[in-house]
Amino acid sequence: MEIPKKNCGFTLTELIITMIIVSILAIGASINWSSSRTDLDSQTSLLVNALRYTQNLSIAKNERCRLVINTGSRSYTIQNSSGVNQPLPNGNNSATLISGISFGTITNFTSTIIFDGKGIPYTDTSPETLLTTAATIVLQNDSGQTRTISIAPATGNISS
Repeated sequence: MEIPKKNCGFTLTELIITMIIVSILAIGASINWSSSRTDLDSQTSLLVNALRYTQNLSIAKNERCRLVINTGSRSYTIQNSSGVNQPLPNGNNSATLISGISFGTITNFTSTIIFDGKGIPYTDTSPETLLTTAATIVLQNDSGQTRTISIAPATGNISS
């Protein structure tokens, strides 16, 4: 008995072509999504490293060093106690966040975090403004994902 052609369903070729198209779309979407998340993670890691470098530099030089954040230009610099820019680990005097990443909320300090010769964090260059509660820096990407960096008072422990 012969089955009428209109009741047969999809051909194998049609199914394979559909699966290929769906796979291509899924791969494209996942690459885009994971790329923005990876960029956010890498920029967070670089900023954490810059904060730790600033802290270690202040201990090594036994003087106050600071990391200054410029939210408008999405950049940051390291300065010694005289306000002179210090090279970052990559040799540049400043670092700019990559496109699509920006500074979000900064809490418990304005735009400058200072470490003294013992690595203890302050909110500015005055000894009276010892950091008393955890400071946070939030980085965000264009997709709305965020990463938070915390600086603990007293110990200066930096985590993300």
